[in-house]
Amino acid sequence: MRSVLISKVFYIIIVSSLFVSTTNVSAVTTQRGIITGWINGSGESCFKVCNDTGGKPVISGSTGDNSFYICRANPGDYGNRAGFNQEPNNSNICYVAFGQNKAVRASTYSCLCFK
Repeated sequence: MRSVLISKVFYIIIVSSLFVSTTNVSAVTTQRGIITGWINGSGESCFKVCNDTGGKPVISGSTGDNSFYICRANPGDYGNRAGFNQEPNNSNICYVAFGQNKAVRASTYSCLCFK
């Protein structure tokens, strides 16, 4: 299970690397809509955070019925990096890659949303 989690984290990093370093994402068009930006996760699921602000979460993939929502965090103050947030079990954290082959649970994170 741990290797699957680490694989998902690295996949998400590759998929969302265009969005991570920008503080303010604006008007990036996707197949589903326009990326509206990073919204403070506040310990909530990215699904809820994006819906509460009138948007939808950006999804990088899924396992079973659970989607991987793109989030970003800054573990160890080494800069923001992409990760994922998933309901129901991991809805209040953002898993991000940190160090060699490690995924950490960040409780302070932002969610990538679109309209």
